[in-house]
Order: sequence, then C-alpha cells, then structure tokens
Amino acid sequence: MSIFNNILIVEDTPNLRQDLKRIIKLNNKNRRIKTAQNEIQALRLIKYNEFDVVVTDIKLDEAGGKETGGLDVLKTALEKNKNTRVIVVTAFGKMEVIDDETEDFKLITIEEKVKRMGAFYYIQRPNPNCNYLEEVCRYVDLALKSRGRGA
Repeated sequence: MSIFNNILIVEDTPNLRQDLKRIIKLNNKNRRIKTAQNEIQALRLIKYNEFDVVVTDIKLDEAGGKETGGLDVLKTALEKNKNTRVIVVTAFGKMEVIDDETEDFKLITIEEKVKRMGAFYYIQRPNPNCNYLEEVCRYVDLALKSRGRGA
C-alpha cells in the first residue's frame, strides 16, 4: 500500500484546475495529484493509474471534451475501482439528462444522475454559502478518510 494519496483533478478551466491542485495539496505533502483538462486525458490517466479520489467537473467541452464528459470520468473510475471516491462538481446542476436506468426515460437532474451512478459527493457551484475551493478540499479529506487513507 502506497503512503501517497493519489488524486485526479479533471477541470477544463486552467486557472481553476491549478487552484484546485494547489489547495488540495496544501499542507498535505503525501498527496500525488494529476490533472486532466477533459475526459479524454482523464480516461487515459485512469486506465494506467490507481486513484483514491477523482474530482471531476461535468462539463468539459471548453477543452475539447463533451458537455457531459464528467459522466464518462465517473463511470470509468468506478468501473476500474469501486472504492475510488468520485467528487462531481458543476455549475450546470440544473441541466437535465435522460435517466436510462428506468423504462419510462424520465428526465432527471445531473445531481440525481451522478448520485445514482455512485458519486461520493456532488458540489454545485457557485454556492454563495461557502468557498468553492475550500468545500472541494473538505470533501477530498472526507473521501480519503472514508477509504481509510487519512487526510
């Protein structure tokens, strides 16, 4: 078992990707963080690496990905290792997607969809009640603790 906590950040906005990397690593030298700008890069990293936690945006089309590319990241990460904790973040939480798990094909929110798919946590941004970067960092800590990996 590695002494390092391996974390993947998937975010199409370069400044936000770097801010997330910086705050998640802050005061935690045992964290190895890889980043991807879209689901194409993320799926390649997931294929060849083991991650304790994956933080992914849903909408990754600003960097050559799909509008719902984060759903591919969530699905692939959990297919590879059901113990990976996936934290989904998005500014498009009111977007509705087809629920392909039921026969009636009703529309459901992104939040409901990712929870059904097995996401550890869902974070809507912006949230006027909290600092987005601190909230992501807090849930990364909780995800690592839930895996028995410490903060």
